Amino acid sequence: MNKMDYDKDLMDIEIMADVFKVSFNTVRHMCNIGELPAFKIGKKWWMLKTDLDTYIKKQAKNALKKRSGKN
Repeated sequence: MNKMDYDKDLMDIEIMADVFKVSFNTVRHMCNIGELPAFKIGKKWWMLKTDLDTYIKKQAKNALKKRSGKN
């Protein structure tokens, strides 16, 4: 696997912040408390794009349940 393959599969905290349209600090906090399925290598947070897709789908499903009053 070369660097280009990693770039397609991984995103760092700056990219996560851009995807979620929130600040870097917000994403870092979400990573620190375990809300996002991210992992740390050294001082930098990373997330697999497949995990991001799963997280977004789960959040959307939960939001729809709350709107419809189903828990």
